[in-house]
Formats: sequence, C-alpha cells, structure tokens
Amino acid sequence: MKIFLFAFLFSLVSCAKSQNQCKAPPEPPAGKSPAMNLTVTQKKPATVKKTAKERPMDAASVKKVIATLSGKYPAHADRIRRGVTQIAALWRTDSDGNAKAFEKFCTTSFASDEKARAALFARLEKNMETLRGHHTRITLELNMPIHVEMGPMLPIDKLFGAYSPSAHLEEDLYRSKIGFIVALNFPAYSLREKNTLGPKWSRTQWAYARMGDLFTERVPAKVKQDISTAMTEADDYISHYNIFMGKLVDDAFKSFFPEKMKLITHWNLRDELKSQYAGKAAGLRKQRLIYAVMKRIIDQSIPARVVNKGELQWNPVTNKLYKDKKEVTFKREPDTRYAYLLKNFHAMRAYDPYSPTYPTYVERAFDRDLEYSFEEIERLFTSLVGSPETAKVGALIAKRLGRKLAPFDIWYDGFKARAGINEKD
Repeated sequence: MKIFLFAFLFSLVSCAKSQNQCKAPPEPPAGKSPAMNLTVTQKKPATVKKTAKERPMDAASVKKVIATLSGKYPAHADRIRRGVTQIAALWRTDSDGNAKAFEKFCTTSFASDEKARAALFARLEKNMETLRGHHTRITLELNMPIHVEMGPMLPIDKLFGAYSPSAHLEEDLYRSKIGFIVALNFPAYSLREKNTLGPKWSRTQWAYARMGDLFTERVPAKVKQDISTAMTEADDYISHYNIFMGKLVDDAFKSFFPEKMKLITHWNLRDELKSQYAGKAAGLRKQRLIYAVMKRIIDQSIPARVVNKGELQWNPVTNKLYKDKKEVTFKREPDTRYAYLLKNFHAMRAYDPYSPTYPTYVERAFDRDLEYSFEEIERLFTSLVGSPETAKVGALIAKRLGRKLAPFDIWYDGFKARAGINEKD
C-alpha cells in the first residue's frame, strides 16, 4: 500500500507550488476490475460548501476573547492568541454554541496555572494513547484477511476493511469539548515555527506542541469514511493483482520462469527483478521481461486476460497474446488503476476545506506527516540525483554489469552480500 500512497503523493507534488490551481486529472472511463469483479464508477464530487452555521467564529468575537484573556493573563498572551484563534476556526455554532458560549468556554477552560496545565497534559496523554492505540489495534485486526493469507477472502472482509472505527472519534471529542480544551491550552505550531523555535524548546515544550498537533482540523466522519473506503478498495485491487510468470514468453515462445510462479504487483515483481542480478545473461533476459510487464501495467495496455489468469501465453515486449502458439485478440485492462487513483484524489480533496492549518493534501503529507517541507524534499532529491557521487555509483554499477544502465537498475541490489547468491542456491 505504501507504494500506492507514494505514487499518489508524488503525482500531486507538481501542484504544490500552485496549490489553489491544482486540477484533477481527466476522468477515465468506468471500468470493471478483473481482479476483484468490482465495478469502479467515477463521478465528480459535489463542491463542498459550508453553511453559515459551519463557518468559523466571527472575527469580532475572537478578538474580544483574546483581549479579555490577555488582559487577565498577560504572561500568556501568545498562547492565548494561538489557542483562541485555533479553536475559533474549528468551532461550529450549530453544535458547539453561539458567540456567548464560545466566550464562556474560553474564559473558563483556559489553564493559566502551569501546574494545572501540566496535570491536564498528563491526563490527556494517557487517555489519548488509550483511545488511539485501541482504534489502531481494531483497524489492524479488521484488515488481517486482506493483508494476510487466511484462506479465501469473503465479501464481508472488504466491508470490514473499509470500515473506520475511529471515523467519528474526532467529532465526538469536539462535541464533548475535549478537542477544544486541548487546542486552547496546547495550541499547534506550523512546521516552519517548529523548525525556528524548536531548537530552544525543552522536552516539555515539545510534548505540549505535539499535543497541539492532535486538533488542527475538524473533518466530517463521512469524509474520513470515504477516504478509508477509497484506500481500502485501492489496496485490495493492488493486493490481488497477480501475473502468472510461467506464461511469459519471448518471440521464440521460450518461457524463463517456473510454470507455477505467480507474482503480485508491485513488490513481488520488483523483488524478482532484484533477485536476477546474480543470474548474469539469463537474469538480464528475465529482468527485461519483468520490466516490460511493469510498463504494460502502467500504461494499461496489459491484456485483461493475463491479470490473475494463467490460461494464455503472453509476450509483454510485443504485447501479443497466444493460445497454443496462435495469436488471439484481446481487450486491454480498463483504466481501473487510474480510476482508483482518481477516486483517492477526490476523496483527499474533499478533506481540504476542513483542515485550516494544512489546507491541501500536499501540505498534510509533507508538513504534517513527514515534517519536511516540499522545498526541503525537493532539495534532497535534487542534491541526491545531481551529486557527483551518484554519477560515480552509476558508473560503478554499469562496470559491474558490463552494460549500459537500464531504468530498472534503480533496483540494483549488488551492494548487498545476498546479491551474489543465485536464486536456486
């Protein structure tokens, strides 16, 4: 699944510098996945519009509360400004209360005493670990039939895999005011602020800032559930996408793999390719066939009849299909793979309006989750691929292989001791 996520993430990287102008890729035709017998339908999501009740607290009320609390506790003016501003962006007048309720909550829930704040943190830390830890365990257990070989998968397994037990947790914590208490007393800091202020912070200050990261957005349960469903469907599609390697042939109808070998994309294909560096010339022929398979999968020209099926012979280089050495016509796999990518794109974009601190998926992926800015990651990749050392390593690999490098040599495994061991050995 990580491969799928990173492919999805870096397909959006080009939008990072102009996030508001990022457009969805064109809609592929609806397709039926031969791997899951699942019809993938695509429809453009409705534009998310917040009602007046859903909009953040008005600026005048926020300013008034900040002034009141800052006047009473001047030593905590910065924390007050941050906390009040943060919860104001998350407050909903229809469910959380009007301006007066907002003011009352802030003035009565602010922990001005550091001992009281420390005690509050300790209790929150324990309880959040209990809640989030158990929800993670439940999710892992429900996905076991999808991720682990446990016999035939039942239709109910996919439904449990798509179910998110924590989908309503965040909203429940806001409605109970727990989320607002956390945000008010432990406000969040942006990645840029953490990088600037963090070196001077104590261990406790870092812990408080981490607590503040828990409540920076308020995403409806349906949006979260839609994301969980989209990710699970994509995961299931990839996890059950197999190629029968014994049916791959060259122009002379020679097969290079064991008859019963069946490899899942993408990691099995990749690992098989890596294992062939010890095979010299014979290994190279196998690597080129695997690489041809990968390209057919990517451009979706792969015959639908070779996915999870081992009835026909397939030459992935020429993309011809045979039965008893006689060429047969075929239909390619529909654009199912990209339909799933698009579905994930729409699900993630529906999240944006509810995340004021990280309003785009790119920011959430880089600043929030990786805690590296897009610019830092870009510099890292640029410095890596453009460094003199990389050119020297490439030249060394080419010398060892006795040929020019191919695109698949990004997986060269020769610097590990195991790389010289033949698969049979």
